[in-house]
Amino acid sequence: MLPSQQGAGNDNYISRREFEAVITGFKELVSQGFAHSERMADLRSDTSDKAVKVAMESMNKRFDNTNEWRDTLDKYVNTLANKEDVTRLEKSVTAIQISDATLAGKASTGQMIGSYIFAGVSALISLLARFIK
Repeated sequence: MLPSQQGAGNDNYISRREFEAVITGFKELVSQGFAHSERMADLRSDTSDKAVKVAMESMNKRFDNTNEWRDTLDKYVNTLANKEDVTRLEKSVTAIQISDATLAGKASTGQMIGSYIFAGVSALISLLARFIK
């Protein structure tokens, strides 16, 4: 039997107007539930956006600190002598030592030649002094 065929006194069935009121109330509850879910999603989205922003700022500060350390280390490394500089310096020192040794050798050779000339002149003077007497 259809509800419209039932008697008005039967409590198992509701009228069309009551049914539409229940459906309308249900629609409103569902609509409110969706609205609440959207608000919560927006709130979660805002909260997560803020958390990401704070995390990015923190990370940027950390990277700034890291970059500062890198700059300091680069400046320090650039003040140190590298292997090429040390090799060039060793060659220069060796050249100076050889030059110094050569000059010292030339000075002593010059002294020896001076001594030979002085001895030769002295010998000539003594020979001349013998012949003149």
